[in-house]
Amino acid sequence: MKATNPSPRRYLHSLLLYALLLTASVVLILPLLWLVSTSLKEAGRELSLPPRFIPQPVVWGNYLELFRRAPFDIFFRNSFLITILSTLGSMLSCSLVGFGFARLRFRGRNWLFGLVLSTMMLPVIIQLIPQFLLFKQLGWLNTFLPLIVPSWFAQGSYGHGAFYIFLMRQFYKTIPLEFDEAARVDGANAFQIYWRVILPLTIPALVTVGIFAFLAAWSDFLYPLIFLSNKQQFTVALGVRSFMTTGGGQAALQWRLLAGASILSIIPSLIVLLMGQKYFVQGVALSGLSGR
Repeated sequence: MKATNPSPRRYLHSLLLYALLLTASVVLILPLLWLVSTSLKEAGRELSLPPRFIPQPVVWGNYLELFRRAPFDIFFRNSFLITILSTLGSMLSCSLVGFGFARLRFRGRNWLFGLVLSTMMLPVIIQLIPQFLLFKQLGWLNTFLPLIVPSWFAQGSYGHGAFYIFLMRQFYKTIPLEFDEAARVDGANAFQIYWRVILPLTIPALVTVGIFAFLAAWSDFLYPLIFLSNKQQFTVALGVRSFMTTGGGQAALQWRLLAGASILSIIPSLIVLLMGQKYFVQGVALSGLSGR
């Protein structure tokens, strides 16, 4: 069969579309490239006029100086510990709660699910004050516990826990109920159905929740700022902010070091997104298929 050539109008439409997407991509990535450029410039040349996009010379030693000025190795260790534990907690607890709303039948289920979703509309400060008072009574201030424990009870920062529950519930509803019925015939209880039958089928949604939870915990600034006061317990987000006020405010002019700290802080997020992008797209797409 002879292939047909695209019409000039269709070819022009595709060309304009690709040009628009390329322009948008350049606009979005330009700040990141400028951040990398700034992190490799000599001291005093970050804001030179006319601005130079390609630094001359390239100063890789700025990243070593960054670790000499502040204990970023400790900041990274703290961030990884908090982020990994809170991410695991969100994945397990929110998937379990979502399973209950999607697969179990009990009185008031829809009303309770609506109540859970309504928590996303609460301002952060309304949740933060009672949380602070509670953790103060428990003696958890200046520890990692306020940043980790709530995630194991399906309560992420900024109301994210309700969104994760909703995401998992919608994905569970795309799985036929015949799986549950067959497992019950074999003598499985509700938790065994969740753990052995349903959960292995929800890897895309689970990875999606994990990516969201990782990004939220890694980039969180407000909650560590409220609950942590010891610099040895600071996260990367707090470390970058504390670096700006080091040395009587003089470091605020060291844009090359701040840019380098910012670049290092976003590398883990980029790695997680690149590794899980396949499951992320699949999980988001399939979670909206069911209207039940």
